[in-house]
Amino acid sequence: MRNGDYILVKAPEDFPGKKYRGRYCYEHHLVYWQHYGVVPNSQEIIHHIDENKHNNDISNLELKTRSQHSIEHTSVRKRTMVRLKCP
Repeated sequence: MRNGDYILVKAPEDFPGKKYRGRYCYEHHLVYWQHYGVVPNSQEIIHHIDENKHNNDISNLELKTRSQHSIEHTSVRKRTMVRLKCP
């Protein structure tokens, strides 16, 4: 099952994170929780290091604040503006 680019899986009964339709969670949240025992709070996100949202291997996931995540993606995608003057 998918929600946009992310994969949804059936959440275990004891999963403490957000559940969609009362039973599904994001696969990357489940993988991170199973490995580290925490789920992101409202100010955090689990970032896919290689930006492949289907690669939910624990080595590809890292917890970041929303602010850190936003700054990182803004700086990567930032482009230099060039003013062109027509002859």
